[in-house]
Amino acid sequence: MPVKRLTLFKFGYDGWGNSTRQLIKAVNAVEHHRGFRPPVWVDIRARSSVRAAGFCGSRLADVVGTKNYRVIKDLGNANVLDGATDGVRIIDPRKSGALLEVAEEAWRDRRRVMFFCQCPDPEKCHRTKVGRTHLMRAAAKREVQVVEWPGGQPRQRRISIKIERDWLKGASIEFPTKPRPLWKFAGLPAGSLVRLYNTAGWEKTVAVKALKFEGGAWRLPLVRAGKTKRILVTADEVSLWRTKGAYEPHLSRAWKRGAKRRAATTNE
Repeated sequence: MPVKRLTLFKFGYDGWGNSTRQLIKAVNAVEHHRGFRPPVWVDIRARSSVRAAGFCGSRLADVVGTKNYRVIKDLGNANVLDGATDGVRIIDPRKSGALLEVAEEAWRDRRRVMFFCQCPDPEKCHRTKVGRTHLMRAAAKREVQVVEWPGGQPRQRRISIKIERDWLKGASIEFPTKPRPLWKFAGLPAGSLVRLYNTAGWEKTVAVKALKFEGGAWRLPLVRAGKTKRILVTADEVSLWRTKGAYEPHLSRAWKRGAKRRAATTNE
């Protein structure tokens, strides 16, 4: 019997090529806090011979273990094989059913699926096409949601970070040491608003993307938008950015119907 309700994560590993051990530590910490075991990683790339050392071939399997690693190459972007620089054409969309089967098997073991490729921007990536279109068709009458890692809705000013003002520069907020607890920062949904402050009385609220480990340091990338690349600072700005950027969950029709039934029951 299929699992009644499933959540799958899509993930772009851009920037993590030399930091897979830190990535796995962060993801496992978040899932453990949520009550799940380490996830199953599913490679949906058309070509796995890449420059990112930690994701070249099946090297990620050496870190997560072969039982937590699958490959479904037919869900890759065929345009990559043809040398195209843009556009999305899934090799065999029917293989979304195989991805769904992996997710159901993992769920029974209290694991969830992370299906991944390289692209940094989900709205331009074939993983969103797989999750938003083909996986929803494969799900048919099942309750399925697909969301960009780490999922969840943005939190407003829930976390305050003490920094030196000079740390707010470039494209991200750099932590001088590993953020503690790791799950709290690694699980921040994309678009979360965090309050930065220092002891001199300076403070600023900024929107951030998911936590990364780059250049030997943990970082929260800043959300910048528009031609001026201005940092987003309000919930309304973040909501628009998330919708355009494919960060909001993709829900099957059965999931939506189930959500309405559960809401009606709660309100009775």
